[in-house]
Amino acid sequence: MSQHDYELVIGLEIHVELATKTKIFCSCENVFGGEENSHCCPVCLGLPGTLPVLNTHVVDYAVKAGLALNCQIAPVSYMDRKNYHYPDLPKAYQISQRNVPICSQGHVDLEDEDGTPFAIGITEIHMEEDAGKLVHLANRPFSRADYNRAAVPLIEIVTEPDFRSASQVRAFLQVLRDTLVSLGVSDCKMEEGSMRCDVNISVRKKGDAGFGTRTETKNVNSFRSIGRVIDYESNRQIKRLEAGEPIIQQTMHWDDAAGKTSPMRDKENSHDYRYFPEPDLPPVVVDEARLARLKAEMPELPEARRKRYEADFGMNTDDARMIANTPWMARLFDGAMAAKADAKLAVNWMIGPLVALYGDKAAQGESLLFDGKQYAEFIGMVAASKINSSAAKTVLETMVVQGGDPQAIVQEEGLAQMDDREALLAVAKEVVAENPNAVKDYLGGKEKALTSLQGAAMKKTRGKANPKLIRELILELIQS
Repeated sequence: MSQHDYELVIGLEIHVELATKTKIFCSCENVFGGEENSHCCPVCLGLPGTLPVLNTHVVDYAVKAGLALNCQIAPVSYMDRKNYHYPDLPKAYQISQRNVPICSQGHVDLEDEDGTPFAIGITEIHMEEDAGKLVHLANRPFSRADYNRAAVPLIEIVTEPDFRSASQVRAFLQVLRDTLVSLGVSDCKMEEGSMRCDVNISVRKKGDAGFGTRTETKNVNSFRSIGRVIDYESNRQIKRLEAGEPIIQQTMHWDDAAGKTSPMRDKENSHDYRYFPEPDLPPVVVDEARLARLKAEMPELPEARRKRYEADFGMNTDDARMIANTPWMARLFDGAMAAKADAKLAVNWMIGPLVALYGDKAAQGESLLFDGKQYAEFIGMVAASKINSSAAKTVLETMVVQGGDPQAIVQEEGLAQMDDREALLAVAKEVVAENPNAVKDYLGGKEKALTSLQGAAMKKTRGKANPKLIRELILELIQS
């Protein structure tokens, strides 16, 4: 048999660090990095005599994620202890949810890369605390424990085994990440581990109803790596089955450099963790008033926004997805549309020059210093040819760097486009007289010479000349 005779069955467990200001059970700052063990306290270390207090924002963020994924929200849920002994887990147990998670029975309707629709079930979303990490030292016989990450709030999103290809997994994770960022519940920076994925993979012969034995590859933290894990691990399992060898239920480690998985340990089952109800925390209650408030706070989600952009403004799918999935771009674009800006121009200037000027600043968390109304004014000046493209770039850069009204910037910088025919004719005459060789080249058939002459005219006017008009005037003089 060949690989084409087998079907992939994939389920995901996605750990998402929540963007709360403090940790899940204490007042320690919830930030990435920092000096080792500088963001921990007796509570998040689980020292004797301490008691956890649940951060209410963690509950709100979990509920919002559940609403976005069409989940049922439990009016009462419970925290449980999950017991295991790793050096990076200071309490020797993790506070999580097992028996009654806060969200369950959700679904996401999607399209594959080729446009084929598919649906993914969401088994549950539960809240839990993160573990610390070990710092492995080169050429040293020991490692250091850094507990800064201990008790950072997490939600774990568990899907049904509904994926049948790596492309479906990528499509789901892209929508999930965009949704969670849009909600403001997480930054989902996979390179910092704030979104990481456990990939459960099995294979079965096409037509079989039952599932094969699965393996779980832990903590994969990039879309590219997830695709490689699926390709490698599914092929490995098929080869073993074809050779008559059994698949062992194991937890696997992914070596990105080598491009292959390797066994870490036999896969644990729930009884291995000896779950029991967390005695130090009361039930988590989400009453009707709280649920109504959280529903009212839900923004338009990226997929709905993308479809609206395509329908209302005729955007192509790539542009619509880029703007819809980028919160600052969506806010700015929607504000500009409310102010009746030209949609096509607004998209072109946003995806091109504005991303180049502000994209890195946005990634660093710097605020945009102008709003949609001011952006609409800028687009209106471009549409009305009150400024040429060169001046427009200068205006936009000034808006990004220091903010301000675009019309005031044009006046202060003297960037208004020159449309006076007589004044521009004088400039054209100077340029033609000063560049006889370029004139000769153009008359000899070298089209680029005209661009050179136009550039000289733009330089003389400090970029303010109407490009179309100055070009016409130069041509008239040369050809007369």
